[in-house]
Amino acid sequence: MVENRINGYLCTVRDAGSPASAMQRLAELPLAQRVDEAARRKVQQEFNEEFVVQAYLDVLARLDAVKPGN
Repeated sequence: MVENRINGYLCTVRDAGSPASAMQRLAELPLAQRVDEAARRKVQQEFNEEFVVQAYLDVLARLDAVKPGN
């Protein structure tokens, strides 16, 4: 979901200071460089209703294809 430095910042696992540092970097960005628009575009493109419904239907079709007796 997160593309580092494009629509957010990745944090180091088990490093309590890492999220704080990422939030500080976000807060210091000029408004024109905010990552929120990039994040919104990604969600609209990759997680819109049509995409999600089609992915769900594809999974159901694959499950139906592997039923015993088919």
